[in-house]
Amino acid sequence: MRTPFVCSLQVKAYTTRVGAGPYPTEVFGPAADNLREIGREYGTTTGRPRRVGWMVSVRYSARY
Repeated sequence: MRTPFVCSLQVKAYTTRVGAGPYPTEVFGPAADNLREIGREYGTTTGRPRRVGWMVSVRYSARY
């Protein structure tokens, strides 16, 4: 009997960033705190909270 093919995909609808600089979609306040807690978005070494923001996705397609 053959085992069926299993595919697992994890998707997050937000991005994170460390450090200063522009971050146009950055989220502040309770929403940012909630995303940070659920996603465990803290620095591995320092434990500092990462900056979180909404993901912007651009889809390109081409026909050959």
